[in-house]
Amino acid sequence: ATRDFLDEFEERSNIRTIQRRWFDALSKSMDAFMRSPLFLQGVKHNTDTAAKLKRQADDVMTEIARNANIPTAGDISGLFERLHSVEETILSRLARIEERLDAIEDKVEIGQSVGNQEAQAVS
Repeated sequence: ATRDFLDEFEERSNIRTIQRRWFDALSKSMDAFMRSPLFLQGVKHNTDTAAKLKRQADDVMTEIARNANIPTAGDISGLFERLHSVEETILSRLARIEERLDAIEDKVEIGQSVGNQEAQAVS
């Protein structure tokens, strides 16, 4: 009986066992607290408040930028989209002009070769 008592006492006094039991108890306590309706409601409230404050801050910054005539990210994005559209239009028109020039050059070359052949035939 003494040996069993000493073995059990030694097991209970082992620092690793004490730490494991303490961490298990702490884990269970924290898990129960974090799943409680009161804690979850508090987290939801804080998240909603942070999102509302962020929206309000964005609105204030946008209003300040408008009043100071500073472009916002949306303004710059819209400008970029318009410039991109203009660039596409210009490039497509340039491609059509190049096609026309190529056709004209082909006609000129054909006309010159026909003229050269006629000149050779006359001489």
